[in-house]
Amino acid sequence: MPLVFYEQEAEDRARVTLIHHKPEQLSEERREQGIEVDEVPEKEQKEGKRSLPYIDPSTGDFWYEYEDLPEDDPHMVSLRLSEVEKAVGVKGEGKKGIAGRLDDIEERLSRLEEE
Repeated sequence: MPLVFYEQEAEDRARVTLIHHKPEQLSEERREQGIEVDEVPEKEQKEGKRSLPYIDPSTGDFWYEYEDLPEDDPHMVSLRLSEVEKAVGVKGEGKKGIAGRLDDIEERLSRLEEE
């Protein structure tokens, strides 16, 4: 059974900080600092969200809360870039995606300036 370590936020709510799937490898003293749970539920994959695991230490109830990813999060930037690539019809062109198209435009502008 997984062993969950947490930081208490309220009597019935704690933020999960670590889930150890082989607690038998830990010292007795360290195991006493966590709580055993029957299972850790699968988190949902929600686009643009990050999952935060929580537990009720008195009952062992485990759940996830979801919060928006910050706009500068690499995953969010990648999602936005994919949306733009799809919108302008360059999706799946690898290096010739938006960045490649911008390089081409800069190169053409440079040639025009030289003429």
